[in-house]
Amino acid sequence: MKRLWIAASAVLVIIVLSLLSLNYTYNVTNELANQLGQIKVSVKQENTAQTIYLCNEYKASWDEKEKTLVKFMRHNPLDKITGMSARLSSLAEYADKSELMAVLDELIDSTHHLLEEETPRLDSIL
Repeated sequence: MKRLWIAASAVLVIIVLSLLSLNYTYNVTNELANQLGQIKVSVKQENTAQTIYLCNEYKASWDEKEKTLVKFMRHNPLDKITGMSARLSSLAEYADKSELMAVLDELIDSTHHLLEEETPRLDSIL
């Protein structure tokens, strides 16, 4: 009977930790997507100083959150986002609007993809 309780407790701990990581990923992806949306608005308004500031703010935010995400996610998607976010401020600084918008769109897609990878689905479980 003790083994049953230990096994049930272990399963419960795994489920709770999975839900916590999913909740954290959901919050992070929403926050980052909102920041990227603000950058896109700033680019469309052609406010270069604000765009550079927002890009630097996004990069700092991503660097902080990546330290936690790397503990429970695959590294390839995280490295892809890190590489793209490193290019943002230089693209904004040199006013390469079309390239910056393309990178922002790709970052938004990659950010949403992080949540999709973490969300349990029947095809990913089996």
